[in-house]
Amino acid sequence: MKKLLLLCTMIFFCNLALIAQDYTKGSLTLTNNTTVEGAIAINYPTETIALSRNNQVVSYSFDQITSVNINNRILNKIRVADIPYFAAPLEDGNASLYQINESQYLVTTKSGKSQVIDLENDRARIPGILSVLFEDCNSIRRSLNAVGDYTE
Repeated sequence: MKKLLLLCTMIFFCNLALIAQDYTKGSLTLTNNTTVEGAIAINYPTETIALSRNNQVVSYSFDQITSVNINNRILNKIRVADIPYFAAPLEDGNASLYQINESQYLVTTKSGKSQVIDLENDRARIPGILSVLFEDCNSIRRSLNAVGDYTE
């Protein structure tokens, strides 16, 4: 019985630790220009952002927020192919590069193509993804494919 109780307690605290890791200290700027600070977790599938403050969690829809500030980086709300993202612009030209989080980037082209690239999970597929996105830029594609390690 003691082992079962100990196991249940450990599972409970492990779950709390895993949930707490999703939150990052930052602030939200709402559509009425007010700023709210706390711990933030962005949930793209539900298009909501949870803000934990004073042991209370408030959920905001993407429509209620204009920007998010996490780790001193401002993530503005953009829409690509009718999908909302909170992303920091890194580069703009024939294609635009946005950082969504520490390992995910959004690439958009002037022709309307876009792709989210996850550096952790898509590393082996990056040359192929870039080939599809930049089919009209063979010289750029060849030089990008020659790069062995992609970083920001």
